[in-house]
Amino acid sequence: MCVLYALIIGVAIAYERFMLSRVDFGAYLVYGWGAQIAWGVFLARKEIRSIPALFKKDSQTTRAILGMGLSGALRSVCFIGALAISHSASIISSASNFLSVAVILTAYIFLHERKHMLQKTVAVIIGIAGLLLIAK
Repeated sequence: MCVLYALIIGVAIAYERFMLSRVDFGAYLVYGWGAQIAWGVFLARKEIRSIPALFKKDSQTTRAILGMGLSGALRSVCFIGALAISHSASIISSASNFLSVAVILTAYIFLHERKHMLQKTVAVIIGIAGLLLIAK
């Protein structure tokens, strides 16, 4: 599954970079993201009835859901903006994929997670090696 994901996301990022070189950034956001939103609404059409239940009272869960959604949207806009101004999709992809390595290091330092350190260390080494290979 991981190899399939890597293949699909690699093709998707390269294609997004290609499309950003062919159309205006605003048009990309309107047409590209508009189509994604339309498909998302279509696929989740049976669940749309439950959306008002999230907003019935001002709860901490509602604020958390909205915060996560807004931060994800901002992250996506920044990623697409970086792809639009960059000349290399692989550099932007490797910089964004450093997050998986940073999570392991941060969990070790701040959360004091010490279980399964051999596997985590090997994963960090492989991740850093992969990022260096992509950046070259």
